[in-house]
Amino acid sequence: MRKIKNFKVPIYYYDILRKAKKNGIIKQSIDDEEEKNLKETISNAISRTNLSSVYSNLTIDDFENIIKTREYSPDPKKTRVISIGAISLGKEIDNFIDSNNEEEKKLIDISIDVYLKTALNALVDMICEEAKKDNLELSTPFFLYSPFEISDFIGLDSGLEPVLKEIKSEKIGMTLNGEKIEPRYTLLFFIEWNLKKKK
Repeated sequence: MRKIKNFKVPIYYYDILRKAKKNGIIKQSIDDEEEKNLKETISNAISRTNLSSVYSNLTIDDFENIIKTREYSPDPKKTRVISIGAISLGKEIDNFIDSNNEEEKKLIDISIDVYLKTALNALVDMICEEAKKDNLELSTPFFLYSPFEISDFIGLDSGLEPVLKEIKSEKIGMTLNGEKIEPRYTLLFFIEWNLKKKK
């Protein structure tokens, strides 16, 4: 199990504002003063996050002892390792977003969505460096839990508890409350380390 606490990733304001416009949360055309105010709202929200992560690198056998699902099966001919990981933004942002009005909540929610995906890409890059040492390459992530709608979602027959136990999610303050993970803004995923495709 590897733990990364308080790691930093950039805030991509352009991507956040573009997505907010696409979803009708802000106007298509904003002036400089409006953009400045929106960026301040975004920065204020992101400053309330405490980005941290845990992940474990498993053999296929160990992975299949933990992950029980009819929606995914690793290919032993190509997959050598599977990393299970979690990213959390901490509890403070949960309380902060609830204190805002509905319009601000929508903007903050989209900001967190983009920020979480940025953090995921950063973590995958770190895992990729490990895989490269073994001359392996990574698949795209498969998601076990997300606060947002997401593609490549894998439903579990065995539930989330054994997954959280394996990665020692309590190390970054993650707990399971029924079928929901707390803190609210948490991603749970796995990613394959595969043999490189022959060119």
